[in-house]
Amino acid sequence: MYLIKAFESYFISFSVLLVILIHSHKRKSNSNVTSKIFKWLILSDMAGLVLEYLTWFFNGRMDNFYFSMLKLTNVLVFIVCPLPLILWLLYEDYQIFNKTLRLKKTAIIISIFYSYIVINSVLSAFTGWFFYFNIHNEYVRGPYFFHTQLISLGFYLYSIYLPVKNRSLISRRYLMAMIKFLIPAIVGISLQMMFYGLSLIFSSTSISILIIYLSVQNRDLERDYLTGLYNRMELDKFLSNKIKNSSKLWGALMIDIDDFKKINDNYGHITGDRAIIRTSEIIKNCFHANDFISRFGGDEFVVILDIKEEKDLDKVTERLQSKFDDYNKSKENPYELSISIGGSLYDRAKYKNPDEFIHFIDSIMYKNKGKNQI
Repeated sequence: MYLIKAFESYFISFSVLLVILIHSHKRKSNSNVTSKIFKWLILSDMAGLVLEYLTWFFNGRMDNFYFSMLKLTNVLVFIVCPLPLILWLLYEDYQIFNKTLRLKKTAIIISIFYSYIVINSVLSAFTGWFFYFNIHNEYVRGPYFFHTQLISLGFYLYSIYLPVKNRSLISRRYLMAMIKFLIPAIVGISLQMMFYGLSLIFSSTSISILIIYLSVQNRDLERDYLTGLYNRMELDKFLSNKIKNSSKLWGALMIDIDDFKKINDNYGHITGDRAIIRTSEIIKNCFHANDFISRFGGDEFVVILDIKEEKDLDKVTERLQSKFDDYNKSKENPYELSISIGGSLYDRAKYKNPDEFIHFIDSIMYKNKGKNQI
């Protein structure tokens, strides 16, 4: 009877994850780094659900074949168990910092702790360190089982510390989504530790994945699939609300890549896409998490930001140009990335609607582009 109920629980969790995996695979953004990590997160939890059910299926059976399978599936469960949390840490890291080199360094550090779990999980089949089996061929926690829990606890604590410590780099909405992801998983592992015999880690993680996926799905509706910045539709909505509700001083920048057509013509459209992505990253790193950055269309970007006084807009423009100068000094590409910028404070009496304001900063940008090309 228990196996039937357990199967129903695992089947529901597995089915939910399968639907998420299929749906996420169809989205245009499925090739970016976070989408790839998220898919592996889903796959690791699906594998864990299957393996964990098999350990219960083989548990307590006296046949030699079943006992061998019981050993094998328990080894694999211990190896797979930390993977969803590890992948979540990497997902968090890239969402916050958006830096591939940092992601690789983080993965190397995590792999040191994970290697300890993998090696000792395999050895436990012979030594009983993490787990062993009684005379009835039933699973029993080994004397060093708590090592796996301490490492997992460290991962959990770091996954909370990381977004909280760097909350200035992400919006409050994404901070809350990251914290919410951990709640079901923490509840599941806590109950499993307190009540021997419960198996809730992978099932609770599937709930966490569902929570973050709903946030990711909503995010994709607002985002440009190539750069991850807000799209034109979201810009229109944000500007309308800003004009209606904001009493603070604020302004906007229109940013355009210089000679973008030459990059496309000389190096191809794939290189052109990479230039747009790199430009978006430089722009993003120049502003605060609460500044609104969008891809306006093609090679144009719009930034909406609150400022204290008019000269702050000039300072931001100078800082942004400086960032591109620094990037070009690195000689990362055979071409240089340069931009033209048009910016202005919003004047409620002067502009009747968002389109008029956007048209104005766009005209300033084109005037400056003409100066740049003289």
